[in-house]
Amino acid sequence: MVSGKTVPGGVVHRLPAALRKALIANAPALAAWKDITPLARNEFICWVGDAQQARNRGRRIRRPRAAVPYTQLA
Repeated sequence: MVSGKTVPGGVVHRLPAALRKALIANAPALAAWKDITPLARNEFICWVGDAQQARNRGRRIRRPRAAVPYTQLA
């Protein structure tokens, strides 16, 4: 059940539903999300939210999913 997963948000900003859904759908991305600091999560949430067009918000949400394998190499 998707709603049962705990996905931490940021320090100030609430986690957008679309970002939460994308993280739950991608286990490596969710693991990376949980591994970064709350402040880093907050910055990413803010960056996604600052996109004025829905198309750009969607692109920003998809972007880290593609980058996860690179972050796991470090």
